[in-house]
Amino acid sequence: MAISNTPLYLSTLLLEKNRWNGKGPALLLADHMEDIAESGFVGLEVWMNHLYFISRSDWEIIREKAQDLDLPIALISSDFPSDSSEKSRRFRDGILEACDYFQPDGLHVTSGDFPLKKEKSPISGPAWQSFRDWSRDLSRNMPVFIDFNKDSLSLLDDMTSKSRDERSRYRLVVEPIDMPPVELARLLGDYVQDISHVHLHAKDAKNWVSLRDARDRVLEAIAILKKKGYKGSWSLYLTRGTGTTGESVDVMLDNAERDLNFLNSVWSRLE
Repeated sequence: MAISNTPLYLSTLLLEKNRWNGKGPALLLADHMEDIAESGFVGLEVWMNHLYFISRSDWEIIREKAQDLDLPIALISSDFPSDSSEKSRRFRDGILEACDYFQPDGLHVTSGDFPLKKEKSPISGPAWQSFRDWSRDLSRNMPVFIDFNKDSLSLLDDMTSKSRDERSRYRLVVEPIDMPPVELARLLGDYVQDISHVHLHAKDAKNWVSLRDARDRVLEAIAILKKKGYKGSWSLYLTRGTGTTGESVDVMLDNAERDLNFLNSVWSRLE
C-alpha cells in the first residue's frame, strides 16, 4: 500500500543480517518477494550484493517475480569500489550488467567501504572522479543518486558550472528523520528540485528504532518535506532490530511492515 499515492519501497539491505560484517549475503531475494509484496511495499531498492553473488538464472527469477507481483526493482543501491584491483573491476562490471538487465529507475551509489560500516559515506574525492569516468558506460537515461552532504552539494555545484548535461543525471538522496529540522528546511528550500529519493530510518542514542518510536521526529520531517514540495520516492532503509543478536528476515520484515502501517496511519493527517 502506497503512502498517499507516494511509492514506498523496501530496501533489501534492511533484511540482510550480513550487511556490515564482510560476509556474503545470507538471503536469496527471490525467496522473500511474495512476503514483501504482501506486506504492502510497492517496489524494491535492491542492495547490489543481493544480485552480484547469485546466478543469472536467479536474476531471471527475480525479474519474473517482480513483474508477476507488481513489485518493481525501482533502485539498485551499491557501494562503488574505485581501486584498480581485478575484484573491484568485476564488481563495477556487475553493477553495469545489473542496471542494464533490471532497468531500475536509478542507481544509488556510496563510497566503496560502506558495507563494512554502520554509517553511509558519500562518494567523494578521487573516488568521485573515478565514478564519473566509469558512469559514462551507464545508460544515458539512468539517473544517479548520491547521498546529501556538504561535499556532494559542492560537487554538484561544480559540475553545473562545467557540464549541465552531465549534471542533469545526478540526484540527491536525503535521510530526513535524524536531520535538525532547520537544516532540513533550509536544504529543501535550496535543493528540493535536486532531491529525488528519501531514506526513512530512525535511531536513538545507540540503536535503530521503529518509526513509531520516533513519532515526533518522523512527523516533523515528513511535514517539512511535504510543505517544501518534495515529490520524489521513498524507501524504508533500516528499522528496529538492525544489527541485533539473532536478527532474522522474518523479524525484520515484520518490523518493516509495522513501520509501513504507521506511515499509512499518519500520512493523511499531514496533508
